[in-house]
Amino acid sequence: MDQDLEPIYDQQIAPLMTQIITIATEHNMPFAATFQLNDGDEEGPLFCSSAHVPEGAAKTICQVYDILTSRPVALFATLEPL
Repeated sequence: MDQDLEPIYDQQIAPLMTQIITIATEHNMPFAATFQLNDGDEEGPLFCSSAHVPEGAAKTICQVYDILTSRPVALFATLEPL
């Protein structure tokens, strides 16, 4: 990735994510989303992630949440098939 995508996220995606998060939370709908904003530095790339994982969420959502909240970010290939 040759560019810093953080301004694009902040200006265009963040307002939509605010709406998505509000709607999903109001309806107790599990979700997980992540965006890579740049290539990063010695600590790795910069990500912006959001999730709502209420009790009873599917195992796959729980696995995605665990991956998104771990450092370093693991590969999604570790997920069990749907």
